[in-house]
Amino acid sequence: MVWDAIALHTSNGIASRKQPEIALVHLGASVDVLGIGLEALETSTVEEILENYPRLDFKQEFLDVLLSDIQQKQPQAIATTWMAEVGRTEIADYICPTFTDLFKNSPFSE
Repeated sequence: MVWDAIALHTSNGIASRKQPEIALVHLGASVDVLGIGLEALETSTVEEILENYPRLDFKQEFLDVLLSDIQQKQPQAIATTWMAEVGRTEIADYICPTFTDLFKNSPFSE
């Protein structure tokens, strides 16, 4: 279950249909990283959490980790994932095939 929760935490439409623990990891990551669903939480609860666990420049720190990870991998390893978008928008001259590139260049004659 832990493996599924980690593997599916960015999988919209899949994680929420799995066991409650897996859905919770997905929903928690969505709120924590992107703010999706934050409005559904009580303001006082959010304030208490942020007081006890400040974000500590989370946006920049997380982006730096992502960029470091992206630069260490071959572009094909992240093609068609959301990390490819991060690479294309944040790293100058970063080249990574898109789904369309891969599809149009597939080895089929038709």
